[in-house]
Amino acid sequence: MSNIQRGDSIVSFTMLTSTQRSTPNPLLRLVNKRSQGHEEGMGILADAKDALNSFATLAAKPIFAIAVGTGLAVFLPSGVVTQLGIDSFMAQYRHWVGAVFLISMAYLAAHFLWWLAGRVSKWWEIAEYVRKRNGYLATLTSEEKGYLALFIKDGKTAVNFHYEDGIAGGLRQKKMLYVPTRIGNVLDGHAHSLRDWVRKAVAKDPSILDGATPYRLKRRW
Repeated sequence: MSNIQRGDSIVSFTMLTSTQRSTPNPLLRLVNKRSQGHEEGMGILADAKDALNSFATLAAKPIFAIAVGTGLAVFLPSGVVTQLGIDSFMAQYRHWVGAVFLISMAYLAAHFLWWLAGRVSKWWEIAEYVRKRNGYLATLTSEEKGYLALFIKDGKTAVNFHYEDGIAGGLRQKKMLYVPTRIGNVLDGHAHSLRDWVRKAVAKDPSILDGATPYRLKRRW
């Protein structure tokens, strides 16, 4: 093959490779399209959330003042309106004043309902959390009670358990124990501490730990 033919072959291969690289993959286009749609959807949700937050943080005091002022202007006796010197103004713009009064009252009602819903939701979360905690205390196994007794009866502030310890893991899952530091090793395990709410509950009702199975140290080697 001559040098000219080789050169033509190299140029053709280069152009073909460049064309293949520049041609978008249909699957890649579909993935990018779905990704863009997801981002647009998240953007709409973020805008809606910002609008709700702006509505919730809008000061109610100026709106309340507007509601009081427009309400007085609308419902005051005509004689009082005349004495205040706003009779001609009210005769011309009474419908606008009434509209502002209705809008401001609607906002105050919505703001109150928003505040009330937040308080009820917060109260419900606390009540549900307390119910779950009481349920955890009432359904403790004898082995779990033995683990907790190390902190209560033995007066320890930290006890080492391995992460593979199923009982300690269950107590962590129930938010009864926690790991204050990641410092530890595979031989001795990691230090665990007792949650304050558990300590207070047991101090108030020591019978919670009745029937506890004494803890036995578990070593790997």
